[in-house]
Amino acid sequence: MDEKHLDIEAVLCENEECITLSVPVSFPSPCHAGSSLDSLSECIYDNINALDFEATRMVEKIRHEMDNFEAYRAEERRYKELSRCHEVELPHWWVNPIGELIAECEFLKKLLNEDEFSKDLRGLACRTMSTVLGEDFDVQQAAVALIGPAGLVIRANYADEILLGKTTFDLETAELPISFQTAARNPGELRELVLRTVEI
Repeated sequence: MDEKHLDIEAVLCENEECITLSVPVSFPSPCHAGSSLDSLSECIYDNINALDFEATRMVEKIRHEMDNFEAYRAEERRYKELSRCHEVELPHWWVNPIGELIAECEFLKKLLNEDEFSKDLRGLACRTMSTVLGEDFDVQQAAVALIGPAGLVIRANYADEILLGKTTFDLETAELPISFQTAARNPGELRELVLRTVEI
């Protein structure tokens, strides 16, 4: 151990065979080499406490993820199902992409289904359902199922009732066609229409 790190030796055994590992651990806040013995001891002690706190947080996070593994997997499966484009009932205004718009539609669908747009998609689904059905819904997940030159289709999982502020977990699925009001003629126009629709 010195003012910047400590080495931990760990012995791992399996089937009566053991190996020794040396694990270097850097201090979050290096100590000053010229400090007095008391100051150096206090600095090292503070660093060990900080490392212990961070390790405890990491262990709790891993334990939480392990305890909720099946719930996470179920959520992932629901999300993948939302983004699949099979058996989508298309509205009368739908226009199928052709030429260079085909690749652009697929690219934008993949982009919007990334984590960074999840909040925007849920918001768009909430607004659309409120407008179409005249009441508010608690949207749990939303994903883009299809994008075309004239609009997109979102699938959303939502709670079917809210009682006394507590949401039930019996989720329903809604397909929400959303028109751009005009059809894009090229990838640039399509990207502008899609992002404008999602970010409102």
